[in-house]
Amino acid sequence: MSDSGITQSKILPFIDKLALPVILLLAFCLRFYRLDFQSFWLDELFTVIECDPGVSWSTTLEMVMRSENKSPVYFFIVKAFLVLFGSSEFSARSISAIAGLLSVYGMFLLGREMNGKRTGLIAAFLTSFNYFHLSQSQEARGYSLLFLFTVLSYYFFIRYLKSPSTRMALLYSVCTLLMLHFHHFAFLCLLSQLVIFIAFLFSHWNQAMILVKGFLLATVCIFAGYFPMIGSLLKSSGSKDSWMSVPEPDFFEQYFYEFFGNSSYQKAFLLICVLIFAVKLIPSLIPKNSRFFPGNDRFTFLLVLSGLIIMYWVPYLFTVQVTPILVLRYEIVSLPFLLLIVAIGFEKMSGDLRTVSLIAFFLLSWSNLNADKKYYTRHFKSQFRHTAKIISEYSETPYLIVNELTGWLQKYYLDKFGAKNPTVEMRKWRAADSLLLVAKRDSTFPGFWMSGGHQDPPPYDSTVAKLSTYFVSACTIDLYDAWLRLFIPAKKFENALNVDQRYFSNEDKFFENHDTLIAVRKSNAVRSLPVTLPAGKYSLRLVGYGQAARRTFPELALFINGVEANRLNTAKQMNYSPQSHFTSTGKPFTAELRIENNMPENQGNNDGTAFFSRLIFVRD
Repeated sequence: MSDSGITQSKILPFIDKLALPVILLLAFCLRFYRLDFQSFWLDELFTVIECDPGVSWSTTLEMVMRSENKSPVYFFIVKAFLVLFGSSEFSARSISAIAGLLSVYGMFLLGREMNGKRTGLIAAFLTSFNYFHLSQSQEARGYSLLFLFTVLSYYFFIRYLKSPSTRMALLYSVCTLLMLHFHHFAFLCLLSQLVIFIAFLFSHWNQAMILVKGFLLATVCIFAGYFPMIGSLLKSSGSKDSWMSVPEPDFFEQYFYEFFGNSSYQKAFLLICVLIFAVKLIPSLIPKNSRFFPGNDRFTFLLVLSGLIIMYWVPYLFTVQVTPILVLRYEIVSLPFLLLIVAIGFEKMSGDLRTVSLIAFFLLSWSNLNADKKYYTRHFKSQFRHTAKIISEYSETPYLIVNELTGWLQKYYLDKFGAKNPTVEMRKWRAADSLLLVAKRDSTFPGFWMSGGHQDPPPYDSTVAKLSTYFVSACTIDLYDAWLRLFIPAKKFENALNVDQRYFSNEDKFFENHDTLIAVRKSNAVRSLPVTLPAGKYSLRLVGYGQAARRTFPELALFINGVEANRLNTAKQMNYSPQSHFTSTGKPFTAELRIENNMPENQGNNDGTAFFSRLIFVRD
């Protein structure tokens, strides 16, 4: 044997041993990186509010059964984590991240059991960076655990068929029971397993007694463990109320691509893998090869095909005939089979072509995740945390908050930031009418916030126009699926001193919407002429807006006699800064404006620029 042959024979086993640990390391990094970057959105806020460590376990159970109408197992696990590690995005989502990591190993086991070790490694690799699996692994909901126990249920089901024993039957029953406790759609998996079990029974009639005995034991354990939840299941299946809609007839194709990130670049690979899977495995159905046993092509094809038919067409028929129940995340129970189809498609390719194709597919998926979707840098969940933080830091005055739909959810973050603002839930137009009356009768009324999120739109122009007869719109914040508006009585500014463009000379000025603005860039500070205020205490606000550079808006800082006095986090709209305080000695002072945060390089003439309107000094 040549030296190169000897070297290769030593290296390949080493690489083979390292493959799974490297895949698991990749999965770990992708799932725990920036786990707390996104704010909790609506469903996650339900989870952490119901699992609040400050309420009793019986209260948690009551809330879950009332609002979720599902098994409390997941919520009890979350509650235990929050009790141990505190209520935060990281601790609440860690359970899903851990389950996601274990799922990658589970896919290796399932793939190996169905089609050999190489398929197991490819299936684990594909799962490690799969877009949908990754997103559910960073979500404080039970879908990652549902995926994990779906995989383990099928794994032990196949192991039982290969080698029926009491131990395998019990392991299968435990994993299946947990799968059922995480979502009602798990019953579709149980139905598909029953179909395969009956088919397997008829083809292995000589083992019928052993197979049935163990399967009946597993069935009894599953029924006994799920019995307390049967009422919830019946109630859920009999309900006619649904926020879901009937999907289009081609929903399976849409779901398939969305599971993999819906990237046009990946579609060619996915279609080729599906085609290879079909071409290579369909011949196994020819009658001359009647063998039906776990690990061969016939078993794999029929298990996957029957599973997908049951998992999609049963809920679709129920959706069409009774009430809509189909939504993408519920169908995560089918994702293991879709991943296996693609994995087997790659596995059936020749060696070099398989390696190149897997690398190309990974690079395209990575590009879709980071360059197209900007998964780790772009906000795509309702920014309730950010709006609550703005409210808590904006002013010492605890302005009333009007929130039409999500007030009790926003309260989670308001409490977390120590905000003392009272909150009322009422229609925006009705709140406008009521608060106009309050402000006209009570001269001390300080103003109020309007806040919303999760598809609750900001107040209509007609409502804002009505409020403008008495209030000034002091703050307008629009974030991802969340927004804020602050309305302050206009009379608070009647005797104010406005330090505007008249106090600045030789600066970059331009006229916009009846206002002369001054452009402030990172490269240059703007200094005013001397300003004189009568001695006394003043409230100070800075007014302006900004243009972002690479999604980063400038922070416009105000310095009076060299000391920072106020700061405005600019946005697309004209905004007022949080209120600060200034004491005048009666002597002249100069105001200097400069951008303080690290801005990316300018992308255009005005990118990364703050536009200053005026300073407002109100005598306390």
